[in-house]
Amino acid sequence: MRENETLFFHQRLYDVIRFYFWKNNLYYSERGGLLLGTFEANGALALAVYIPEQVKTDITYCSFDYKTLIPLNKSLKEVNKKIREIKQCESCPSLKIIGWFHTHPRGTRTIMSQRDYETYLDLIHYEKNLIAVIMEPYSGEITAYKAYLAEEQVEQTLLSRLRSIRERKNIIKIPIVKEDFLISNDVRELLNMLKNTLREKAGHELTYDLLTAIDEIIIPVEPTALTEQELLKQLIIITSNVKKDLDALREYISKELSQLRDEINKLHEKIEELSLKAPETLSSEVDISRNTD
Repeated sequence: MRENETLFFHQRLYDVIRFYFWKNNLYYSERGGLLLGTFEANGALALAVYIPEQVKTDITYCSFDYKTLIPLNKSLKEVNKKIREIKQCESCPSLKIIGWFHTHPRGTRTIMSQRDYETYLDLIHYEKNLIAVIMEPYSGEITAYKAYLAEEQVEQTLLSRLRSIRERKNIIKIPIVKEDFLISNDVRELLNMLKNTLREKAGHELTYDLLTAIDEIIIPVEPTALTEQELLKQLIIITSNVKKDLDALREYISKELSQLRDEINKLHEKIEELSLKAPETLSSEVDISRNTD
């Protein structure tokens, strides 16, 4: 692993993400999006998380419409161009999509699933330096991964579902540093411009960003003691969410079992077909043998 392969995740940004997941009770289904920031000499600096509207989200899976990223990409290009013109500096920091971010449900580990591997391998087909970040917002566990694939492997990542287990060794954990480090004025200006441009041009908002985390008073992630009424309300919400996720899981399992039954029935039909042909084949072989004699 290279020395500069470290993800610097500001403590305030980490806290505000956990806070919003607690506030909106999003512990029991996955959410996915992109990590925005800059690439520095000593690693990647995470400044914001952009989570677009989810197409599907349950306890095992999340997806979003990639068309929602078009306004983000346009805003990033416009802001980076504008800051270079204002500063008259070609080497000024540029905001980029530095990672793929998604959460795992409460009580699970931040270990890549098979689907996570496949998604990540598909994504690095378009951006090979992309970092994968998985967070379990209830416990606060967070893990970053980086892919180290040869060029020929990157070119073939669309066939990732056919890959051997060997390639997993090329996706490894990288260190995450969480601390209240200082943000330069240039980076602060970049992030402000991106927030404004995205809001004005596309009506979108950055889901969680560092300036909000620093400039606003953030309620602690761990809530104070709740009243009985508040506890009951939370319990009803949690029960409802768990029921929805269980229903979604039940539907998924039902579909998988149905497909499996169809495949088994086809195999049975094939076996019966072969078994019917077998005596005919054997009989013809015997006839040939007799004629030869």
